[in-house]
Amino acid sequence: MGSLESPFERSVWRTREAILEMLLKKPIPADQADSLLSHVSHRGLPKVVSRLLEAGANPNHTAEENWHILDGFISNLTSRWRISENDSDERGLEALSMILEAGSRWPVHRPDVPRLRRDLLNCKPDTLRAIIELFKKHRVLTDEQLHELTRTPTMKKHLQSASPIVPRSTPQSAYSTAGTTSNSGGYWKKHWSQR
Repeated sequence: MGSLESPFERSVWRTREAILEMLLKKPIPADQADSLLSHVSHRGLPKVVSRLLEAGANPNHTAEENWHILDGFISNLTSRWRISENDSDERGLEALSMILEAGSRWPVHRPDVPRLRRDLLNCKPDTLRAIIELFKKHRVLTDEQLHELTRTPTMKKHLQSASPIVPRSTPQSAYSTAGTTSNSGGYWKKHWSQR
């Protein structure tokens, strides 16, 4: 009994980028773009996502069992079981950003915020912060959903353990605390989740 997977799908699951790039040079049939994007969503491959979007893949594709394309991109970043060493959060975030820029949004009745929160707690703190920033930038969640997502003590603790964001152009001496006021007001703004 032979495999039902195409060479493209086998390359995606095995993260064979050289083969994928070769396959991407060929025309992608429009009727296969959505299912291929659905497969790629779990792997965090920005070059492939870009090519499939160019080929006409629907950024709001919903596969069987009401599995939205965004679920795949999020699961790539939250999975505890990475398949290969090539899986990186940076590439996953880049792929997520691309699909959001293409207009991908969950349907009105989605997402299940408590389930999303549980999934996101599997991320590294810096990755979690980046995902939430992408959600804010692209208005993926309403303000109420964003508050619900980040309101728990566990989520707040996880977010606070992320590395501080330091602008690269600012010299280190500029971070002296002399002459500044406390975090409760004045010079320092409250974190967006505390406003």
